[in-house]
Amino acid sequence: MADRYTRLYTLPENLYVAGAPLVIAAGALLKDNQTGKILAQLKYRSISDKTICAIKVVITGYDMAKDVVCRDEHQYLDLAVGRDGQWGSKEAIALSDRSARSYTAAVLAVYFDDGSSYMADGERWEPLPEQDPLDKKLWDGELAKQYKLDTTEKSAYVPMEQKDLWFCACGEINHPGERCRVCGQELGSLLYLLDVDRLREEKNERLRCEEERAAAIDAVRAAQQKKLRKTAMIAGPLTVVAAVAIVLALRSGSDSRAYASATALLESERYAEAATAFARLGDYRDSSEKAAEATDRERENAAYSKAVKLLNENKYEQAYEALTALGDYKDAPELAYEAMYLRAKELLEEKDFNGAKTLFDELGTYKDSAEFAEGFVQRLTVKRFSRDDENGKPLTVEYAYDSRGVLAAETRSYPENPELAEQTYEYTYNDMGGYTLTNKLVSRFYDKHGNYLGQSGLQLYQYEYGYYDSGAVQYCDAYTVEEDQFLWETQYDESGNEERHIEDSGEAFDYVNVYDDNGRLLRQDKYDSNGVQVGRVRCEYDETGRPTMKSIVDQQDSSKNTVIEYIYGYVYAPDAKAYEAELNAAGAKNDGTPEEETEDAEPAAEQPQGDGTPSDDSSGAQQ
Repeated sequence: MADRYTRLYTLPENLYVAGAPLVIAAGALLKDNQTGKILAQLKYRSISDKTICAIKVVITGYDMAKDVVCRDEHQYLDLAVGRDGQWGSKEAIALSDRSARSYTAAVLAVYFDDGSSYMADGERWEPLPEQDPLDKKLWDGELAKQYKLDTTEKSAYVPMEQKDLWFCACGEINHPGERCRVCGQELGSLLYLLDVDRLREEKNERLRCEEERAAAIDAVRAAQQKKLRKTAMIAGPLTVVAAVAIVLALRSGSDSRAYASATALLESERYAEAATAFARLGDYRDSSEKAAEATDRERENAAYSKAVKLLNENKYEQAYEALTALGDYKDAPELAYEAMYLRAKELLEEKDFNGAKTLFDELGTYKDSAEFAEGFVQRLTVKRFSRDDENGKPLTVEYAYDSRGVLAAETRSYPENPELAEQTYEYTYNDMGGYTLTNKLVSRFYDKHGNYLGQSGLQLYQYEYGYYDSGAVQYCDAYTVEEDQFLWETQYDESGNEERHIEDSGEAFDYVNVYDDNGRLLRQDKYDSNGVQVGRVRCEYDETGRPTMKSIVDQQDSSKNTVIEYIYGYVYAPDAKAYEAELNAAGAKNDGTPEEETEDAEPAAEQPQGDGTPSDDSSGAQQ
């Protein structure tokens, strides 16, 4: 069986790219001498804390001239591999070209059991460098022994950093900020303790103490061997006591030096080493209490390092929670503010304006948080229609605003009917107060009262207005441009709501408007020329007077009944206050939100609206 396969090529070990959740630990290219197939064999090792459930790789084969002869993709499916797990060595990949004599391998994607994934960016997978053995740096065996005493008996290599990994003295691969998964050591401590001069001093002190202990023990043994009968009863015990005193004195001196060294470790914030050093001293002075103190500080330091790692990984919410849990430890309070600040800016980037405003308010005067907080203004952000006039489906309209807080775009979608395409319209404004709505298909333009004029540069309709002394529209007459044909007239009360509407046919409708004590429209009843009620509108408002709900009932056709919900929120418009001040100085008013009407209109059907304002009718782009 051993003669069936011939090894053609051996892949370099431990191939890796920064950020990958695994390494390609080994690989070989084999020739099946029975079938003639060329087989690539790979072994992988997970370095991710997540469970890997599948990976996709690509094998690029080369012939003897180093020319590419094949490029084959392969998937490893139905895996359940945790941290440090290995797989792949028993699954051979047959290459599509039998002239391949070497190959390269790259992981294209890794899929995890929590639904997340890693996607490679095309960087070349290269071998990680091999660690130097410990005796290459510490050529003196006693120095290596001292390093193991200071760290762990498993220390056999020189610790190092490579790309976004670090290699422990025991040989284990780890991620930045974490302790070694095998021996529990920290990279910083391992590198600090590898100082040759310091190791030499510790080694010399250790050897001197060992020699003194050995000499004392020899002295005790020599005293015990004296067999002089006369002095055995008196001098013998005294000699033993003296020898023991010497040993205790030597030990006391050694312990004193060890205690000072442990204290220095504690003061230099090398808590794990300090805890170990104090523990070795047993009940010497307050070593037990110091060991406990060092352990507590090490625990805090580990939590601090984890929190900083979360912050550096842009996991701001987790970092904030971890840092606040540390209380006043080191600079944790300041870093907690920084985590909240960065999360607020992240939410701002994601256009979660309500969340961003809340955090900037909480941050108070931290950095430029107060300036950011001042840049938020309230606007109508969403309107939900229970029925769209075009297709009878529920419709959602989302509004976006520019830096002045002026309406810049709206997006229309059908949440219950995702097969209906989402449409986005952009707003542009002219010097006369009119505006144009543009999407990918058409560009429609409106006058300053929101009445539809035409599209794609062609004006279809024109309007004549009459005004009250207050400046409110009193009536609006609509005509066609081409034939100057009368279409309709709408008359308004001084609050801007319809009182009468007359069609070109002569058919007329009258409206009865009911207001609350603050002048807000509560109810509007619509009657035909015979005095029969044919429709009604009911309005609701929040405590600030903004409309929150409008129900429109068509008593002649209940299928047209519509409920409109208004949702408000913060938008980031840092220039809004200056812009509004400018408008107020000019005697104008503009809060950047769509205006309201009570009469439904049909701009999408290319008919002019009948109220002089952008409408709540769902059939138009600007509602």
